[in-house]
Order: sequence, then C-alpha cells, then structure tokens
Amino acid sequence: MNASSMRQIVWGAILIALTLGMGILGLHTGSMDFSSADIWHLLTHPKDPDALIIWDLRMPRLLLAFCSGAVLRLGGFFMQALIKNPLADPYIMGLTAGAGLGVN
Repeated sequence: MNASSMRQIVWGAILIALTLGMGILGLHTGSMDFSSADIWHLLTHPKDPDALIIWDLRMPRLLLAFCSGAVLRLGGFFMQALIKNPLADPYIMGLTAGAGLGVN
C-alpha cells in the first residue's frame, strides 16, 4: 500500500467520523434536551412516548439533510464531468443567470 492510498483511507475515515458526529449532534439539537444515553434508549425503544420526537421529527430532518447534501454533491460532480473541468462552478454554465431570469 503506497502513501497516497493510505492518505485517502485516513481522510475517508476522518470524514466518516465527522459525518457520524454531525448526525449525533443533529439528534441532540432541539428544544428538548436529551443526553446521549437518552438518545440511545429512544432509538432502541421506539414505543417510548419521547421516541416520537426522535423518530418523527429529528430523524427525518437528519436524513433529509444527508440526502440533500448528497444530491448537491452529485450535481457538482456531474457539472464538473460535463465541462471536464475540476474547478467548474454554476457561473461557468450560466445557471445563476438562468435562475435569476426565472425569478424575474
């Protein structure tokens, strides 16, 4: 295993850990305070009345945030692949001008 692939593995592990940490933080954030033990209990016991807060409010919000981030990432990837430029952004294709025209 060369240094480049080892570096990619380390960065991938760091990014996965950060993603999981942000997910846990997203489950903690809200008007009702839950400890980590409470969150774990509510995730494993969905019949608990307080579990509705986790399963019906915070978890869908968290999954929607992850999905929208993934869709934005895929959109950027396809734009860069279409233009064949790794530095492509929406201004190159005129998407912001078209969106401004649509808003007007």
